[in-house]
Amino acid sequence: MRRNRELVYSTQKTDFQKDRAYSNPRFFTGHARDGFDKVIVVGNWPEVVAAYKKAGVEVEVVKGPKMAGEDPIPAPKKHPSEGPRSDAPIPEGWRDLPWEEKRPLAQNFADQPVINGEQADQVIEAEEKRRAEEAEAAAGNGGNDLAYMTDDELREEIKAATGRLPHPATGRDKLEAQVREARQAAAAAAQ
Repeated sequence: MRRNRELVYSTQKTDFQKDRAYSNPRFFTGHARDGFDKVIVVGNWPEVVAAYKKAGVEVEVVKGPKMAGEDPIPAPKKHPSEGPRSDAPIPEGWRDLPWEEKRPLAQNFADQPVINGEQADQVIEAEEKRRAEEAEAAAGNGGNDLAYMTDDELREEIKAATGRLPHPATGRDKLEAQVREARQAAAAAAQ
């Protein structure tokens, strides 16, 4: 049988890709399945890794979350002083993109494979935040005043800059990011 697909061993319950097969590592029988070029193992499943390496299949291990709420995205391998992994543009409506388009976008900013939609969202959000902080530092603002503003003050500043009041459920981090973006746009327009 010709091997031509990837097999992902993961406990994920959503965000499956059509070009990959999935298997839950909790139900691993100890034998490698035939027909795969590559196996991606999410989390610490040494028996799965050993079986596929023994069968001569390429194995990639991706750190998975250990506890609820823990960030599943691996820490960057680069030192922060080395700069961004990519300067690929992030489209404004990226959250509305289908998984098939979101994943390659997120992969521009990740050192490990992006294997599901939740991870893609987290990677892109982290890159947006990193870019906003970098732009603030370059502008000399530092954004320290945002820490002293209430959510309502942040919403009003966004409304003044964009003409639209943010959704009431928008979280603090997103509000601060929108204020930074509005300030950057105003600074760029003033130049």
